[in-house]
Amino acid sequence: MDTPSLKYRRRMAGCLIAAVLLVFGAAFGVSLAKFIKARFAPPEVLPPPPPPPVYVATPTNLVRFRSYTAELRAERTMTISAAVGEEIARLNVDVGSTVTQGQVIVELDPRYKAINEKEAAARLYLAVVTHSNAYLDLENNRRLLGTKVIGDEEFRRSLVAYHSSAATLDLARAAYERAWQELADCTISAPSAAKVSARFVERGERVTPNQPLLTLVDDRFLRLTFFPEDRDILCIRTNMAVAFTVDAVAAGTEAFAAMVQRIGADIENQTRLYRVEAGYDNAAGRLRAGMVARVNVPIEAFADTIFVPSYAVKRFGAEETVSLYEGGSNTVVRVHTGGEVEGWTEILDGVAPGDAVILR
Repeated sequence: MDTPSLKYRRRMAGCLIAAVLLVFGAAFGVSLAKFIKARFAPPEVLPPPPPPPVYVATPTNLVRFRSYTAELRAERTMTISAAVGEEIARLNVDVGSTVTQGQVIVELDPRYKAINEKEAAARLYLAVVTHSNAYLDLENNRRLLGTKVIGDEEFRRSLVAYHSSAATLDLARAAYERAWQELADCTISAPSAAKVSARFVERGERVTPNQPLLTLVDDRFLRLTFFPEDRDILCIRTNMAVAFTVDAVAAGTEAFAAMVQRIGADIENQTRLYRVEAGYDNAAGRLRAGMVARVNVPIEAFADTIFVPSYAVKRFGAEETVSLYEGGSNTVVRVHTGGEVEGWTEILDGVAPGDAVILR
């Protein structure tokens, strides 16, 4: 195989060098074109920065609330006890039952009380007959005394017999009324519409007078009891509306309305706080006694007052400032603040209605 000549090798090297120079020349030309374009091109106009988030100060009406924990209690709790001692024949309700006024809830065995009532009725009838005869004898002896047929002594005996029969009649009438009432007490009815919250006896059990049988709770009206602090008690008055929430209902997001009914005249010995009771109409039955509530009590009202978000107020020692946005620039101004209501700070001086307060 023949070796390439020197002339051929030189030609190939020259072509390679020319190609390299051509590449570098093209790159230099592109860079030079970009430089000239950038050097003599008009300057790029950047868009203005977006304005900061602001809150436009506006006179507002706000109310400061204080929250207290309260427990819902039934306005009326009744313990049903036995008036007479007998065996329980029927127990018509159980825990959780709803009863209406006059509904029979417990029946005691009436047999022995019925016998006593019949005996008392017979004694009353006998006393009535005896008293009637004594009255007839008295009137007859009164006529005989007028005609001198009998003397004063015999008339006095008939008068004593009459009054004695009258007293016996009163005793017999009272005994009958007692026997009749004991028979009636064998049937126990609900004094009002309520729910059975506790049962202490079983069917067939013999009970004694005054023994508790059931506990009834009338929860159609509930009472909320809470204990405000000294600084708030002067802001609370009777017939004032308060709102409360219950965690068990709508996760505590639904508000219910109650009315303040009673305010303690002095502090409680145990809590050293004032006792306040508010009432809630639970006719719809949405709430239950024993639930825990959060009562929101209005303490202070602000009318036509400028408030700004509290995080917009900057504090440096005793100095308080806010930043106002006007004409595309920020201005720091000193302010005089008042109270704070749920993340909003009252501005007494330094911010006018319509000012744009920067929120940062």
